[in-house]
Amino acid sequence: MNAPEREFITTMHMTATGVSSERTDVRVRGIELTIDEPPERGGANAGATPPETLLAALAGCTNRISHKIAQARGIQIADMTIEVEAAFDRRGVNLEKDVEIPLTRVNLVIELTTDADAQAIAA
Repeated sequence: MNAPEREFITTMHMTATGVSSERTDVRVRGIELTIDEPPERGGANAGATPPETLLAALAGCTNRISHKIAQARGIQIADMTIEVEAAFDRRGVNLEKDVEIPLTRVNLVIELTTDADAQAIAA
């Protein structure tokens, strides 16, 4: 008997409440997350900004996927640091200009401690 095909599409759900124009409180899976602006932009600095949250998600996905790939190849990752640097065009957020792509550059630098050699990592 064949096993049923695994479902690959899942529905994610979260609720976001706009507390103010600067702050958004998000609830997902029973976890609360605050997205906020720094004081110089009218916020209380209670959380990462929206673009910082987006880039943090990229770092989190990079970490997760890297570990899954390593595991599939029999590589142990003991430690991983992901540095994210991005160029962000704020003119769109400031309503100064229509900006099609506000993140014009994103660089990730990944440092890891592993039992694998450079050739195994590059593969």
